[in-house]
Amino acid sequence: MKAELQEISPIECRFSVEIEAEKVKEVLDRAYSALSKKVSIPGFRAGKVPRRILEQRFRAQVEADAVRDLEWQGYMEALRTHKVDVVGSPHWVHGDFNPQGPYSFVARVDLRPKPKLEAYKALPLAVVEPSVSDEDIEKQLENMLQARARYEETKERDEVRLGDRVLVDVVATVGGKSFPGGDAKGASVEVTQGTLHAGHMPQLEAAKLNETCEFSHVFGEDAPEASMHGKTAQFQVTVKAIYEKHVPKLDDAFAASLNWKAKTVEELRAQMRQGMEKAERRRLAAEFRTQAIGQLMEKNPLEVPNSMVERGIDWMLEGALRSIAQTGVDPRNLQLDWSSLREEMRPKAEVEVKGQLLLAAVAEAEKLEVSEADLEAKFAEIAQDSGAELSQVKKQLSEASHKEALAQSILEEKALEFLKLHAQAPAAK
Repeated sequence: MKAELQEISPIECRFSVEIEAEKVKEVLDRAYSALSKKVSIPGFRAGKVPRRILEQRFRAQVEADAVRDLEWQGYMEALRTHKVDVVGSPHWVHGDFNPQGPYSFVARVDLRPKPKLEAYKALPLAVVEPSVSDEDIEKQLENMLQARARYEETKERDEVRLGDRVLVDVVATVGGKSFPGGDAKGASVEVTQGTLHAGHMPQLEAAKLNETCEFSHVFGEDAPEASMHGKTAQFQVTVKAIYEKHVPKLDDAFAASLNWKAKTVEELRAQMRQGMEKAERRRLAAEFRTQAIGQLMEKNPLEVPNSMVERGIDWMLEGALRSIAQTGVDPRNLQLDWSSLREEMRPKAEVEVKGQLLLAAVAEAEKLEVSEADLEAKFAEIAQDSGAELSQVKKQLSEASHKEALAQSILEEKALEFLKLHAQAPAAK
């Protein structure tokens, strides 16, 4: 077999392959022999159908299959001979098939880009260390308390206060005329600071039980219909019941009632700090990665083949669909425009592909490696984050493909850490 390699561009090559006549004959003989054992033709015993009969009836299909087999065999042999790093499937330019002669074809295929790093040290990158303040903890605790608050009807007062939830009858008009959604009976609204919007009526502060409160409101984006933007509505709201908000007390009993391991408020604060710091580290790591990839791309322009971008889009779509499915929604019922979605994702996928290649190039340039200890630490991290047993995590990720993906992830983290250690502060704006 002859196989010539021509690099069309840094991201595409072409193999011109010629397979000798003996190999063509061998593939055809094998195909007809296998076919003879499978087909049933009246007048002939199984496996005894003459070759000429098979050729008369099945020649087109057999030769089409032979071409496919010859092309794949020739292509794989060409890859082994020239040792090029290809991505995606080849595009075939078929030759003329002659059962008695050699067969020639052309295969065009994408090449994995090899970034030439011109600059990757001392990049202008903002390095921010994670920080969670006591105020952040207390704010989060307050949110937790508010989320677990309960409302109870009060008979001890007849005046509405901020924070109450009230049942109301509403009559609303614009220019003396009612409008869709303007009237309601027994509606539940909260009395909070701010402006009127769905479920919130700050104007009811100090209103009296069973009395009618009147006020006006100029509709903006909260209008039930676009035609009502900028129009003034007159409201008549009668308070029918007042429900007082009861926020739990922050004590050890509250801490123990949560689905946490904390038994005291101090243990709860410590666990919250740990979780918030971990979330902050991840957020900052994602921001730094985006920064680093942007700088690497700017200083090391790189062209990537479309096949890699398409695969990146596939990966992004699969992740998005998994997230949708986890909410209990069947993505098949959403009537999504897949073509439009793919085009929307294309720019981000292209950046991601370039980023992965450039970070891998940094790791290679600095001879960064992944050790067994690195993998063990990552297994332990995954187990801790997921709450799963370490042995179970190792079992699930023991397949070579999973382990390889994990190693690539660790290597990328090491490349990012190298860039962080060698970064320079961005120029002040």
